[in-house]
Amino acid sequence: MGHARFRWLTGLSIVEECGDEATAFQPGQRVVCVPSQAWSALDGSGTWQQMMVAPEANLFSVPDNVSDRDAAQLSVTTLTVCALLEAAEAAGKDKWLVQTAGGSALGRQVISMAKHRGIKLVSLVRRAAQKDELLQLGTDAVVATDGSVGDVTAKILEATGGQGASAALDCVGGEATQAVTAALQPGASTIIYGALGGPVLQMNILDVFMGKSLKPFILRQWLSCLSDERRQAVLHESMSWLQHGIIKPYIGETFPLEEASSAAAASLREGRGGKVYIES
Repeated sequence: MGHARFRWLTGLSIVEECGDEATAFQPGQRVVCVPSQAWSALDGSGTWQQMMVAPEANLFSVPDNVSDRDAAQLSVTTLTVCALLEAAEAAGKDKWLVQTAGGSALGRQVISMAKHRGIKLVSLVRRAAQKDELLQLGTDAVVATDGSVGDVTAKILEATGGQGASAALDCVGGEATQAVTAALQPGASTIIYGALGGPVLQMNILDVFMGKSLKPFILRQWLSCLSDERRQAVLHESMSWLQHGIIKPYIGETFPLEEASSAAAASLREGRGGKVYIES
């Protein structure tokens, strides 16, 4: 397997040099790099650096009609949406899915893909002011989480006509996990992919007795289980969503590389809008 040396630009990369056995790409070509399970920011081998060497199997070319800013989100946000919907396979066409953080960059992409696939979606948000905007994007219902857990569960059940959801996607934790899991059908699962609300999860023991479960999701672990061929197929599908405008990434402030620390700080601000973009 050949290797390519490339310049890393947030989620987008430019090939600088190709190894003797690397034939898939050319210097100057734009690519997206899919992180390997073996890479870690803790030992300096992760993607937070300006130059890297990676196997060709971890790279995917960016079509001319996909902008740098859109492509920069593919390796994390768009791929995660693809994987989460696969993990929540019970929520298929004409079935209900519920998600927390519906107004986030990833949550908006879930809305786009749910609409594209005919999945009925309830999106939870912290601020009721986001309701009209998310309904226009295509979510079927919006529930604000400023009430008690019981209120949120009741609103989800009301939105689904009393039948409950077939699966849930949760990146918040705490009471939000309990609220969405309580609104699931017996035997359904909540996919946990984040901890915005802190490290503690809550769940009603009665839901456990009803066969409901919590399933963890980590993108790099999911990718590491795919064959090279399957990984490339997933990348191709995800990139096609960007090419054809099925998914339109939610982009926020732009910072030059020299202000990376300011960009990191901006990414932690509540209500910041879209994903922060570092431009080189």
